[in-house]
Order: sequence, then structure tokens, then C-alpha cells
Amino acid sequence: MYQKAVPIASFFAFIFLSVQLITSSRTIQNVEYLISSKTPSRSSGLQLQREGRGQQQRIVILAGPHKTGTSSMQTNLWRWSLPTFNFTSTKYPAPLERNVIDWVWPVSPEIAELEMADTLVWDWTPAKVYYPLIEALRNANRKTQPRSLFMRYSNADIVKLYRNLLRKYWERGDNIVFGTEAIDTIMRIPKHEGQALVKRLAKEVVPGRDSEVTVVVVYRIPKIKHLISVWHQQNTKPTDPEFYEWITTTENKLGPLDSLGMINIFLHHTNWNIALVDLEGLTGAGWDPSNFIACEVLDELCVDKKPLELHNAHIAPVIANVRSDKNVPNVPDVALEEIDRVLLGHDCKYIKTLEKWIETESETEIEATSRVELHYPKGIYEMMKQCKSMEEKYYSKNRSQMKKKIVAVAKKYGKTKTKLSP
Repeated sequence: MYQKAVPIASFFAFIFLSVQLITSSRTIQNVEYLISSKTPSRSSGLQLQREGRGQQQRIVILAGPHKTGTSSMQTNLWRWSLPTFNFTSTKYPAPLERNVIDWVWPVSPEIAELEMADTLVWDWTPAKVYYPLIEALRNANRKTQPRSLFMRYSNADIVKLYRNLLRKYWERGDNIVFGTEAIDTIMRIPKHEGQALVKRLAKEVVPGRDSEVTVVVVYRIPKIKHLISVWHQQNTKPTDPEFYEWITTTENKLGPLDSLGMINIFLHHTNWNIALVDLEGLTGAGWDPSNFIACEVLDELCVDKKPLELHNAHIAPVIANVRSDKNVPNVPDVALEEIDRVLLGHDCKYIKTLEKWIETESETEIEATSRVELHYPKGIYEMMKQCKSMEEKYYSKNRSQMKKKIVAVAKKYGKTKTKLSP
């Protein structure tokens, strides 16, 4: 059986109390993990309910951040769920003929019809229907968001449409899954605004009790690859700046790289359950991320790490928004390696914060009260290991300081005449 998750508070307490945790691993079905499993995985074929959840009605929110496989997860969970909106497209995959998971991805017809018809909107699909929710919660300005949706409705009315939509399906008794990478906006705006946005999302939009809600945040390592993906997202035309020019001049606040910062906000400003998913550990264990969400977070019955009906029908998950752009940074490899250490140094700040948070309670209480599960923590363990030996100069108090250090590293080594592979 595959080791899947461990309460994050216990994880951090144990990792700081025991050196053995880093150095002693064991192999489970040819995959190395550092913590033994307490809960059998349904994906192994065992028809088991996850301990403590039973048949409780639930809501799962996929929070991103950007460039962590979010488009694929959103597309697949929408396609696999009970249909709530008739959507056809010659460019994007249509929903399956019938649902293969017992969840709904609610779609508002009022919002969908306006967004589909708007020429200012990127190629729209129901998988992206929750992007405007975050824009409205942020009080989008009609001058900066001159789309039909925001011209037709006020921000308050848009939020109300989403609230009523989710409440409708919740009161019908459905399990609800939805998400958008736009939630990482909370790390791209001033701190107090990000906290207020999360509080509004929890209090004004999402129905149900806090214990019935789980928010999923993905952690990606190596950090430098995540940074390069963010650059690629903004580097779509031949005239766009190369990596050196971009990183030394961009106003991008690099919020998508701050998964642990997102966790910190959800911990302190909601009472939701939180699933922190280590993308490297997950894929290294042979999981497709969408299958993992269905099997291990939504608790669907699965075989061979796939929802049962997908497995039986030999249907593969859609891989969405993966750029074929082979453009690579025009800086030396040594610069990329040092930038990666700076990015890790910023994450070390959150590890210390969580360590202080758990020191106020006993290990027994942590087991009973922790709201966070850490899934397949191979990359997180590696990051923790590096934090223990990292030079102080790579640490950052905040993301602004981190970015200044990244720019300084890039300028120290300069750009290369020919692009090198990272």
C-alpha cells in the first residue's frame, strides 16, 4: 500500500526532533518514502473509506498555484464530474458521456454564456469558470477588467451568482469540487488584501461547515523549474524578453512560487482542512495529478491509481496547457543553481514559522487538531534537508527581498550569448 499523507504539524514536529527521519527511508512497492502509512489507499483496489471522513458531504477547492498542473486538474475534474452546463468545443475536450466521479463542478450559465461570447476572454472552458470569482472578490475595476461580465454585473452581483450556485448544489446534497489558479492572487496583492480575499471566500461564498471543506495547494520543486515555467507563461512571442531581461526588469511578484505562503494564509484565516501536495513526490510515485485528486482527495473508488470507470474504459487524463516552447534561460547554469537556493531560502522561512506554531502544543494534541495533510513529501523533505545546511545569505524575510536577491544573482553572472539548458 502506498504511503499517502501525514498531518503536517506532526510532520514538522517529527522532522525537527529526529535526524533519523531524513536519513532512514523504506521502500514500498518500489517507491521510497520517509514516513510509514497510517491510512490504506483506495487506489490499491481496497474498497475502504478514509478514516474520519466516512460519507460526509464535502467541498474540495483546487487552489493552484499557477504552473503546477492546475489546468489539467481543472479540465479533468470538470470532465469527469456530473454535468451542470452544456458545453461543446472543437478545440477543447468535451465532457464525458457520463460522469465517472460522484461530484459536481458547478457552472453558472449566466457567467459561462457571457465569458464564452466575450472576445476579450482567453479560450474559455467550464474548467476556467471560477477565475472571475477571484477577480470579483478582489473588487476588479471595470477599467482594468472591461469584459462583458464585469460590465453587466457588479462585483457584488458576481459574488452572489457564485454563492447561490454553490449553495444550490450543496443543498441538493452534492459533493462539490471546483478551483482556479487565480486563488494565488492572495500572494500577488498586498498581504492584508490577500487575507481579506480568503476571509470573504470562506464567509461569503463557500457553503457548508469548515470541517466539510478541503483546499488543495500544490508544491513544486525544483523551484527554479517553477520559476522558468512562470517566465514561459509570459514569454509566448519571439519579441518577448529572454529570461535575463525578464527577471531583471519584471514587475511580476512571483506569487505562484509561494505555495507555503498560501498554506500559511489558509491556516490563519480559515478553519478549512488543507491538502498540501508535493508534485515531485506525487509524479515520482507514478501518479497523474488529476487521478490522484480523484482517488485520494475526493475518495473515489480507484484501481491502479485511476478512477475505476476510467481504468475500465482505458481513458487517459487530459494534459492541458503544457507549452511546447523549448526556449531556455540565457544565463549560466551556475546562476540558475544559485537562484534555486534563493527560492528555497524563502521557503525555509515558512518551515520555521510552522515549527514555532507547533511548539505551542503537545504531539498528542497536534494529532487531534491538525487540519493539514502533506501528500507524498519527497520534494518537501529535500527542501527541509537543504534548509538545515543553507547559508544565511540565501534566506529572505519576504518575497520582495527574495526577488532582489534573484536579480542580484542574475546580474552577478550576466547573460549568455547562447541559450543554455537549465
